[in-house]
Amino acid sequence: MKKISVLLVVFTLCLSCVFAASASSSAQSSSRPVVSTELSTLATPVYRVELYDTRTITQQDINEAVSYYSSQLGYAVSEEEVLDDLISTTLINQAIEKDLKDGVIDVYNGDFNSYVSYQLQVLAQNYGYELKSDEDATNFLSQFGMTYNDFAAELLSQWATEQYVEKYSGGKLSNLPEATDAEIKSFYESNRTMFAGDEYVLPAHVFFSTGDGKDKNAQKRVADAVYRDIKSGKITFEKAVQDSSEDRVSASSGGNLDYWVRRSDEDMIAALGADALKALFELKVGEVSQVIEGPQGYHIFKCLNRIEPKMLSLTDKFNPNADYTVSYLIAQQLKSVKYQEVYLSTYEKIIADLKSKASLKDLRK
Repeated sequence: MKKISVLLVVFTLCLSCVFAASASSSAQSSSRPVVSTELSTLATPVYRVELYDTRTITQQDINEAVSYYSSQLGYAVSEEEVLDDLISTTLINQAIEKDLKDGVIDVYNGDFNSYVSYQLQVLAQNYGYELKSDEDATNFLSQFGMTYNDFAAELLSQWATEQYVEKYSGGKLSNLPEATDAEIKSFYESNRTMFAGDEYVLPAHVFFSTGDGKDKNAQKRVADAVYRDIKSGKITFEKAVQDSSEDRVSASSGGNLDYWVRRSDEDMIAALGADALKALFELKVGEVSQVIEGPQGYHIFKCLNRIEPKMLSLTDKFNPNADYTVSYLIAQQLKSVKYQEVYLSTYEKIIADLKSKASLKDLRK
């Protein structure tokens, strides 16, 4: 059986793929529920692990791990599965600590900082956020009650384990072959339904905020006046964006809001409102909407472009806001699968080797 903790490590590694189902485990792992039992029983050692030093596993360790892994994996795990995993983790942690002490591996290096930044970006993307600054990262992590240092600390053990497995693999993990064109095409043809493109609209807007105590009725009157000027031809929509829009970020690009997908999520609805999103997808290319109220103020939209639903080809972008094609995405997925295979087989060899050198004692017998 594959080790439970390795499955979670591989799960995190796969976040680099758009097909990842969830990124919440990285942000939530700092809080593990504890099964409440008699304290004296919980603290009783049930297993002793001796490699480079002596460590014990308690019933509390097992209870916490059962609860944690069951919640993260989505199915119930047994105490024996968890105990085997805790033994493996205890052994590899001792081996890692020895390598750190001997200077064989160094987890506090530039690569680790890049690793943390990358994992944070991927985590944010899975929640629909784009992190463009340190402030964005701070605000995003604060939703989980975490700081950047907290997030880095959560990843340190995983990073150290990956470095150890990489060393043990003889460099195989960092030198995996790229997916071939034939492999990419085969995956695409076998999974066509995964590449059904959504309907998108590219809007621009003139925005009138109703926040910060502004008079809502007064802002509506201003928006209506600007709309009349646009419809009468007195000013262009683009001129209205530059002169009147209170969204100065989008104003620098003509009010462009990037592509919005018909299959909108809660974040999109919170930003524009259900009525505004509905109105967006009723506009024809080049058409300007009436004044539409959203949660944060009033909008005058213009439809800059539309993309109708279609089956994506290998050369199409995965979505219109993405920098990568379907072919690139498949290549990354296939490489991720190869990484998993090598990682898991190497990890299992490491554990078998460490167990052969260690003294393991079940204290319940």
